[in-house]
Amino acid sequence: MTEVAAPTPIVLHQGRYRLYEKTDGTIRIQYRRDDKDTDDFMEIPGAAVALAKAASEGTLTPIQMMGEVMKLMNGAPKA
Repeated sequence: MTEVAAPTPIVLHQGRYRLYEKTDGTIRIQYRRDDKDTDDFMEIPGAAVALAKAASEGTLTPIQMMGEVMKLMNGAPKA
């Protein structure tokens, strides 16, 4: 059997970062690229973090997970 080499990941940018957890469970990723003088950030909503944790622990079935994601997409709070 011939082995296929995995593709090499492409660096989009590099720099320094910090992770913050807000009181509502939201994760904030704050970073400063090496080629910039200002910080950028992105946030992962606490409800999405809770769903990911529940899925990783096996407490939600795939169907339940899809239902909860649909609720989040429609703006409803997580049950």
